[in-house]
Amino acid sequence: MFGYCGKILWVDLESKRSVEKPLDKKDAEQFIGGAGLAVKIHYALRSFELDAFSPKNPLVIMTGPLTATPTPGTSRVAFCAKSPLTNLWGESNSGGKLATFLKFAGWDGVVIEGRSKKPVYLKIDANGAEFFDATTLWGKGCYETQETIEKEVGGRVSTAVIGPAGENLVKFACVQVDNSRHAGRTGIGAVMGAKNLKGIAVCYDPKEKFEVKLADEKNFEEIVNNYIEIIKNDFTCNMFKELGTSAMLKLQRASGICL
Repeated sequence: MFGYCGKILWVDLESKRSVEKPLDKKDAEQFIGGAGLAVKIHYALRSFELDAFSPKNPLVIMTGPLTATPTPGTSRVAFCAKSPLTNLWGESNSGGKLATFLKFAGWDGVVIEGRSKKPVYLKIDANGAEFFDATTLWGKGCYETQETIEKEVGGRVSTAVIGPAGENLVKFACVQVDNSRHAGRTGIGAVMGAKNLKGIAVCYDPKEKFEVKLADEKNFEEIVNNYIEIIKNDFTCNMFKELGTSAMLKLQRASGICL
């Protein structure tokens, strides 16, 4: 399938096992990656019937069909679960390297089920998932946790971790990705905490990294180059590049969106 690796990694924290499952081509066509595929998986598992902190509430981490291509703005990764904050659909996304590293490792996404008896973190690569004891990391902040995991795993690695808020099931706890990015909405960090999942480290071998196949490379490159030029000359894009989200604060206050 163009744009996809064609497989998803399913991880069971209780049994400490992981298994590869093929991505259904029809699902890829109908739900187009990212949160769309996550919705399909959650609905099939009927997570809407579960408590958000139930071990059966799956954490679905998903990439999109343009991830790991030269297309700007496609490095986002979607974290999806039933939200402990709203008790409804929970979806949050983050920048950083995680989405691209998942694709390079050969995975369109990861579905994490169950609850570990003790704190753990996952190392994910082309071979699947390994489980590492995170007892000594429990209670530590995101930066220290991330630094420790990176040293232990070594090599090219992208991480997603939680801090004490997630561990203590604070309903708006976020997930920190690669030291400076955050999946900050709907309490996904608390879902990880309920699973005793301290963090995730994704690695890939540069010599064996998955290459995304394109249906029409020449036209794709032309479209991407045109898109880049539009972005370079767009006022809003440049404003956010220079000032970040705070650039919208004055406008939002004036319109009553925020106080």
